[in-house]
Amino acid sequence: MHSSFKQKQGGFLLWQMAIFVTLLTIVLAYVGQQYWRTTVNQSRDDRARLVGTMLGAINDATKTYTTTYFAEIQEGQSVTRNGYTLPAARLLTPTTTDLNGLGFLASKDVNPVVYNGQSVGFTIQIAVDTSSGCTIPTCNLPFQITTTTPLTDPSTNAVDIRRSTIAANTASPGNAGVSMPTSFGGNPNIFVTQNGTQTGTNPGGTAGLISISNGYDASGFMAFARRDGTLPMTGDINMQDDAGVEHNIDHAGTVNANNTVTGTLDVTGLAVEGNSCSQLGLIAANSEGKLLSCNGTVWGKATDMPSATRITYTSATCPTPCSWTVPAGVKSAMVTMAGGGGSGVGWRFAGQYIAGHSGGFVFSYPVNLVAGETMTIVVGKGAAGAGPTQTQQPVTVSSYPYYVFAAPSNDDGTAGYPGTASMLIAPDTTEGNNGVLLECDGGSGATFGGIDNYNGPPVPGPLGSGQPMGAAVATSGFPKFPEPWSSRQASGPYTYPNSPGGCTGGNIGNQGAEGYSSYGSATLASGYIPGALTPFGYGSGGGMSIFGCYVSPTEMGTCVTAGPGRDGVVMIDLLY
Repeated sequence: MHSSFKQKQGGFLLWQMAIFVTLLTIVLAYVGQQYWRTTVNQSRDDRARLVGTMLGAINDATKTYTTTYFAEIQEGQSVTRNGYTLPAARLLTPTTTDLNGLGFLASKDVNPVVYNGQSVGFTIQIAVDTSSGCTIPTCNLPFQITTTTPLTDPSTNAVDIRRSTIAANTASPGNAGVSMPTSFGGNPNIFVTQNGTQTGTNPGGTAGLISISNGYDASGFMAFARRDGTLPMTGDINMQDDAGVEHNIDHAGTVNANNTVTGTLDVTGLAVEGNSCSQLGLIAANSEGKLLSCNGTVWGKATDMPSATRITYTSATCPTPCSWTVPAGVKSAMVTMAGGGGSGVGWRFAGQYIAGHSGGFVFSYPVNLVAGETMTIVVGKGAAGAGPTQTQQPVTVSSYPYYVFAAPSNDDGTAGYPGTASMLIAPDTTEGNNGVLLECDGGSGATFGGIDNYNGPPVPGPLGSGQPMGAAVATSGFPKFPEPWSSRQASGPYTYPNSPGGCTGGNIGNQGAEGYSSYGSATLASGYIPGALTPFGYGSGGGMSIFGCYVSPTEMGTCVTAGPGRDGVVMIDLLY
């Protein structure tokens, strides 16, 4: 009896366990399916919200774009910002890449959103609304941003109305809508909000698209000052708040005004009377608190500063010595002057160059004048340049149509050429200076340094050859350097051989740059070397152009062209 009872008890437990396992499997499968569905639904909801978030970000960026370039968009002018240019052809249809390039849209919002394997992009369409009879550029700029493809349910390929509505509400509950399919009782030719309010039209009639409409309403913003200055102020700007605190206007540029300043004016800039200044009308204070004014040349007392007028003479306005009569009321002037620049030397084809030296120059040199006197103005001329010329003799070692270069016919290769002097000459010669009140002489012609010992440091030509490195002409071989080398010195009391010009009072110009090819080589680096510059350009020395060339039908060499010096200038600042 005892043994039989145990066997029955064991069979009953196994049967119960089988039922329990079956029920547990069914429950777990149901729970797992429900969890999976919930997870998938949540993921699709989140992607729909991402579409709406990006739609809202692009809407904000487009609003900023239309506000910033309100006038340019209407007038069809291309715009540039942050080094990025949006051409006129895309002003009304910018892309997300354009908005990002202009700095209005973050990089994370540029690319399409991937939704259930779909690539959802965005198109932007702006319109210039002239229906009110407005005058460009004061019209409204309505715009509409629309997805490129509808959000669909992957199991049915039908429009996913629920998630399209989620995306629209995320972008803007009031301005974003969905083009509802006809199967849902909607009209796909318009966009409507969840409440049925129409937000825009859908010309393509594609159901399931999401769109947001917005715009810059010019008339609605007429009460505000525009940042681009297209709307003038109609009242005062009050910088005092309700607590009585007066606020500043920071980082302003030029303030143009016709009226007076009421109250005290705090002038914080300091200057020293007699020191140079360059901007006419500047006001500053000295160390004692007294006001100084700039006449465009020097600081002086604000109460008795003379007015200043500049007269400029160039080689175009004064090609030969010309005359100028001192106006009535003028007792003195500040003269800025430069002599003509010299030209450089490269000795035809060479392994050495020296760029042209500048003429002498001086700023604001004071001279006393007598009203009614007739002065003589001389503007210095820049030196002539010279360089190898292309012949009609073809190169035989190349299939390309190269030609041989020959030495210039107008240059003996010994030195550059000098500029001439600029002068201001008075009719009164009693001071023993022939009436010259101010003179700036031209730069002398640049020249190679003399060589009297070929056993010294590297020289411009192969040791002992007496010729510049690489010098050659097409027909006569390798002409020797003339010995000793000559220098074409500029005329005038303030000149020296192979040097820039000088001026009355000791001011001198700038030296031209000098260079050599490496020792044992005839090759100079190709390029352009500017001549010695002056601070205002006039009177600068001639530059050098270096390039490879054929000096015979079979031989490659180096061509060095010496450019002309620049003409001088005479600028007279009259003090009344």
